[in-house]
Amino acid sequence: MEPIFTLPYPEHVIAEELNKYFPKKEGYSILIPLSRQQKGFDIILYNIKTKKVITIQVKSSRTYEGNPNKKRSKYPERKFYTWFNTFKIEKGSADCYILFGVYKKYPYMKKLDKSRKISKWYSHIFLIFNEEEMSKFLSEIKTKKGNKQDSKFSFGFDNEKEVFLTRGASNQPNISQFLFKNKLKEIKERINNGTS
Repeated sequence: MEPIFTLPYPEHVIAEELNKYFPKKEGYSILIPLSRQQKGFDIILYNIKTKKVITIQVKSSRTYEGNPNKKRSKYPERKFYTWFNTFKIEKGSADCYILFGVYKKYPYMKKLDKSRKISKWYSHIFLIFNEEEMSKFLSEIKTKKGNKQDSKFSFGFDNEKEVFLTRGASNQPNISQFLFKNKLKEIKERINNGTS
């Protein structure tokens, strides 16, 4: 019997997404470690022309549906929320960190419309941080009162264009600058020119 290599769904989706923007015909490769216990990184983006490498660590979360009837005194209720534990950054282990969430596109419907393809019901969202940004982001995660470090954080969103830190900061800041598509230019510069 031949051994079977399996890949967690978030890593598969991220590798597919990277392939769209870093195609093989332009000299890029997406590499996955054979060991599921690989420390430090989960995906490697490689440019054969420049010999530059970007190592990526993936953190994933279930996505929870918001309650459209819930009244919030200060901030609007979001359609979707993620939930992450804070984690320790080991300096030099990964160049980038991805926070990934998969969600149901039509959150408040109880039954699936059988005429639709199942793939049309789900989508994903992810944020990407370089090592310095991730370290700073995690160090600033605070409880609601803002007086101590929180062990968990969450981001909420209604669509794939705007994301807000909903747990981990008292003022729910907009963190859309870390969305993958907003960071593409920076990633391309780094892998093509070797900028760090």
